[in-house]
Amino acid sequence: MSQAKLGKILHSVAQRMHADFEQSRNFSHNGERGTSREALVRDFLASYLPSHAKTVHNAENVTASGETSPQCDRVPPSSLLQAG
Repeated sequence: MSQAKLGKILHSVAQRMHADFEQSRNFSHNGERGTSREALVRDFLASYLPSHAKTVHNAENVTASGETSPQCDRVPPSSLLQAG
């Protein structure tokens, strides 16, 4: 696939995601807004990750030095990152 064709595909995906994100602003309840945006990311990952790749929902990121992040809604398991 050419760079130009890939660029067009990625641009159209970004436009669709942006439109869906903007649509989520219509929810007045923060929880509903967040749920809508989480679904947007979940659906994106499901569409573009290989079928063997899975994501973990409501995870916490931990660095090699032991620092932790606040909640992270979607993260690939470390076993997926090490595969390849």
